[in-house]
Amino acid sequence: MIKKAFSTIFILAAISFAATPLSFEVIGTLPHNPQSFTQGLIIVGDHIYKSTGSVGRGSKVIQIDKRTGQELRFVAVPEIFGEGLAFDGSMLWQLSWKEQRAFVWTLGLERVAEFSYVGEGWGLTFLSRRRLFAMTNGSSQVIFRDQNFNETHRITATLNGAPVDKLNELEYWNGRIWANRWYSDTIFGINPESGIIEHFIDLTELRRRENPSIRDGNVLNGIAEIDSNTLLISGKRWRNFYIISARAK
Repeated sequence: MIKKAFSTIFILAAISFAATPLSFEVIGTLPHNPQSFTQGLIIVGDHIYKSTGSVGRGSKVIQIDKRTGQELRFVAVPEIFGEGLAFDGSMLWQLSWKEQRAFVWTLGLERVAEFSYVGEGWGLTFLSRRRLFAMTNGSSQVIFRDQNFNETHRITATLNGAPVDKLNELEYWNGRIWANRWYSDTIFGINPESGIIEHFIDLTELRRRENPSIRDGNVLNGIAEIDSNTLLISGKRWRNFYIISARAK
């Protein structure tokens, strides 16, 4: 999303973490449309689904072949600045940045419902065992919502006791809520009960492959589970999706 970058950027190097770092290996790539300002990312069956949004370009929900990266179909959503995307087991849910509207889509990209909420919408994922959505709004808070999109409770994401703000795109993977952080090259694994960041993966290598500068907004953004060992990673206007395996160092 296009938001004013803060002058102070969270620096990971040379800091001691209580969280466990995970190493990663790139095991494959797929082409990614560099015109897409990626907001939400999810894999369902044989398809990748992506939500986009940018000022002056509106929003899209795009269905992509997960084997080839080919865009198969899309639906334009000009009335919102599209944000996070989640799958609840039957439907796709898409957030909007400032419009305070969530749209519900079939996997065939037919809009079937709309819900409202208060505040900004950034990232969204679904915790299937709990039947709850987890949502971010650009702060350090993770907001939980039921399947009527009513708020149930909140937690604060912390690292070494300090809140970590600008939480963005989300994915629920291996029992943790994984979050991009706006203008950071690292994704964070958040305990959904306590909010404590227990794991992190530094993906600076991938961002540098795509974009040597972190200042222009084309940053790391997009996390989707492939399986318990593997993630699909991308960014805003990147040329590639990256398939990575991750493990404890």
